[in-house]
Amino acid sequence: MFTIQFRLKNSIANGNLISKNSNFGYANSFCPGEDCKLYQIEDLNAGFPFVHDLSVKTTRNLIDGNKEKFIKTYGRIPSPNFTIKQIVGTHPSISGIPFDYVKPKNGQPGLSARIDYSENFLKLEYLKVFTLDGLVNGKDILVNVGEGNPEKMEFSAVLQVKDIDLKQLLPPKRRSKIDDGKIKADLNVSGRNLADPIPNVNLFFSVFQIGGDFAKSAVNIFTPSNVFTDFIYNSYAVDKIEVELSKGLVYAVIQFKRSILNTIINLENSQISQQRMPLANFLKRARSEIDAYQ
Repeated sequence: MFTIQFRLKNSIANGNLISKNSNFGYANSFCPGEDCKLYQIEDLNAGFPFVHDLSVKTTRNLIDGNKEKFIKTYGRIPSPNFTIKQIVGTHPSISGIPFDYVKPKNGQPGLSARIDYSENFLKLEYLKVFTLDGLVNGKDILVNVGEGNPEKMEFSAVLQVKDIDLKQLLPPKRRSKIDDGKIKADLNVSGRNLADPIPNVNLFFSVFQIGGDFAKSAVNIFTPSNVFTDFIYNSYAVDKIEVELSKGLVYAVIQFKRSILNTIINLENSQISQQRMPLANFLKRARSEIDAYQ
């Protein structure tokens, strides 16, 4: 059962979104066939109210300053009001093979969160997603609708990735050549103006654990491969990768673990950096590295 209860009185629209063990599916136009893509959301349960004031003529700035003043919850953690048992679909690299994108663990649903919508902004807290044999946690996830003008809307999110195994997304031949596909990372993103989001997004992504093969791909994205960079990579182990996106430009710092080679090669602060890379160039290089794993 999936229903939306809705009523409008004067300028106030309110209601409830209710779902009980609902299932949703999608299939592209190539099914059945080699290029078929199938996806299934299983056991979606939800029950959260919403209130929206249509008379609001301005959009408050909520993402700047201290978000804790309206997001932080003291005391016990509230129970989730939005859960999905699992999400299954076609494997991204292997035709015709099913794949668990989100799956339950230890009696918990594969995805759970607390969602509230009032004062014309959506707030999502306590996000927990079991995926790729790891965990993604989310907090301070906000969509500020305000007056409803996309140019003035805001969004923000904080995500933490724990031990997700990217190797599972690859075809078997490529997967067998990778020793460690797990990563740990933090992501902080915010922005405004949904009518033109790319130049108005601020993103900070910090990878503090990454396997050697994927680390080498990261080095190739930010520093085109040559004899010197290949020697650095083969001599140093990547310790941390920090990427920042601001006003359509990408900034990156790749920190290497210190070793005896620091006394042989003058690698300042044991790191290499890339400044003001246009986002289009970054995405092109990233696409090239991803294609190498296919």
